[in-house]
Formats: sequence, C-alpha cells, structure tokens
Amino acid sequence: MRNPFGFLIKKRVEKKPVRSPLPQDRFLEMISAFETAELKARATDFSGGLALEVAPHLKPLASLLKGPRFLVSIGTTEGATLQSREDLLPFLNTSLELVLLRSYQGRKHLSALLRETSRVLKRQGQLILVDLHPFSPMVQEEFQNQPATEEGIPPGFERYFRFLGSGGWIVEGVKESFFDNNSKKFFKDDLPEKFEEFRRKPCLILLVLRKGGG
Repeated sequence: MRNPFGFLIKKRVEKKPVRSPLPQDRFLEMISAFETAELKARATDFSGGLALEVAPHLKPLASLLKGPRFLVSIGTTEGATLQSREDLLPFLNTSLELVLLRSYQGRKHLSALLRETSRVLKRQGQLILVDLHPFSPMVQEEFQNQPATEEGIPPGFERYFRFLGSGGWIVEGVKESFFDNNSKKFFKDDLPEKFEEFRRKPCLILLVLRKGGG
C-alpha cells in the first residue's frame, strides 16, 4: 500500500512479548481498555487532521477518531495500514497533528522513535505517549538486573526527561492506571490469586504532550 507521500513500506518488526501477569492476549485486551478510557477524554477535539497510531493492534485511537488517519502496524489490522521499521516513521516533516505512541512496544528503538515523532508532528501537535508504569511489577522485573538512574527510575524512562527537555515540549497531562476492580475481569476465574498480588499496583502511565513552537 502506498501512503499519500509516495512511500512503499514492506518491512515488518518482530516484537518481544511484554512481561505480564496475564496471558498475552488478555493483557493486551486489558491495556486496550485502559487506553480507550483515557483517550476518550483527550481525542474529542481532534477531527479532520492526520493522526498516527504506532503499533496499533489494539486500535483504540482508530475507533475514536473521525476523518483521515494512518497507522504503522506490525501485522494485519483494519483500516489504512503501513508496515515500517519501528525506528523510522514514513511521513514527511511536520505532517501530522496527533501521534499515539506505545513506547513499551518499541523500547529497543525508543530514542529513535521519540526523535521521529518530533520530526513528523506539526508545531503545537499532540503526542500521547503510553508506557508501562516505571514502578509497575512488570517493569521492575524486567529491569531488576540492570542499573537504575539516581532517581530510581528504570533505564529507558530517563530518556523521556531528556526528550522533553530537548524539544520544548509542553506536558499537558500525566495519568496513571492501576490494577483495580475494573481490571479484575481480565484475570477471570483462573487467576484470582494473581489479581490479589497485583491489586492497587501501577500498570500504565500516559503522558499527553504538546510540541512547542508557534
């Protein structure tokens, strides 16, 4: 498929499954529910522009937006889809109004993804960045054998602060999601003890950013 800017993208990226207390399909379903609830309050004013959803297999953004939208995908999904290297977004400079980036799926190329996001967003464009919470059990387990920063933030999260400081980004909102009674249904009857282990612990963090400049 060719996008409006004339690129033909064929490459796919294999993803390493996210560590989670649930089977992968149920974990992604739960994440999708978290994301959709938060995005409903933040994408209501967006209409008619170009939006990019990176790693869109959950598709909450595509279901909420009206008008043109383009997705960078690692597999089959409905709607307009482009398959690309995760460290290269196939769009022109300052061509998009909104980007949803699930950085927990692209940690290997996180710095490149953040640079590319800054490149393709217009001035005053919005970036919604979703990641596993830095103090979630999944992240603590993943980074337990790696050194943390002085602030105790696992490696990778420190890059956000460098990124925000380098481009004049405006933080419009920070939202934390926790394992609560609303997420209990995803554990179902076969994992009640696991739910009690994770209850009230952080799961996701969602940053709403605005690209600086006039």
